[in-house]
Amino acid sequence: MSAPLLELKGVAHSFGSHQVLLEVSLSIAEGEHILIQGPSGSGKTTLLNIAGALLEPSNGQVLFSGELLTGRGDLAAHRLHHVGFVFQDFHLLESLSPRQNLDIVRCARGGTPAHTLDALLAPLGLEDRLDIPVRRLSRGERQRVALARAFANGPRLVLADEPTASLDPRHASATLDHLFALSEATGATVVMASHDGKLADRANWARRVHVEAGRLSEG
Repeated sequence: MSAPLLELKGVAHSFGSHQVLLEVSLSIAEGEHILIQGPSGSGKTTLLNIAGALLEPSNGQVLFSGELLTGRGDLAAHRLHHVGFVFQDFHLLESLSPRQNLDIVRCARGGTPAHTLDALLAPLGLEDRLDIPVRRLSRGERQRVALARAFANGPRLVLADEPTASLDPRHASATLDHLFALSEATGATVVMASHDGKLADRANWARRVHVEAGRLSEG
C-alpha cells in the first residue's frame, strides 16, 4: 500500500504566545480533493502554509509521499517540483503577460515542461489573452491566470487559499470549475481552504474537514 501523498502528524503552531494550531493530524491520498472549512482566523491559512512547506510547524511532522519534510533544508526545491499555490491576492507579476507569468514558473522548475501552455490555458478560455499585460485583465481573468500558474510546475499537490473569497456565487462556481478542470488535465491533488460553506456542496470533494480554534474535525 502506497504512502499518503501528504500527511500531517500532531502538527501544532504558534506565533509568539498565540497558539494557532493544536495537534492537527491529516492524511490525504493522491487524487483525493479536500476542502478545509472554518471561520476567518481559525488557522486555515497556517495549515495550508505548513502543508505546502512554506512554514515549519512548531511541533509535529509533515510527510510527503512518506518522506519527512520537517527539518529538511531543501524545502524550496520541494515546493518548486511538487507543490502549486493559489494565493487569495494572486501575487502575479502585473507588468508581465499570462504567458510570461507561467513561463517563469516553468523555466524555474527546469527540464521539460510538465504541461504545455495550451493544456494549462485551454480549460480557462484565456487563449486570446496570452500576451496582454496582467494589469489590463479583469479580476476574473487574473484569477484564472493565477489558477493556471499554480499548475505550471507540474505539481502533484495544489493548495488554494480562499480563491473565491471576493466573488459572487456565479463566479465562485466558475472558479471551482476551472480549478477542477486543471486538476483533471494535470492529475494534481487539490486542497482548498475556504470560509464559504456553500462550496461544500460540490461533488468533487472527497472529504470536507473543519478547522476552528486551531483544531481539526472531519465532516
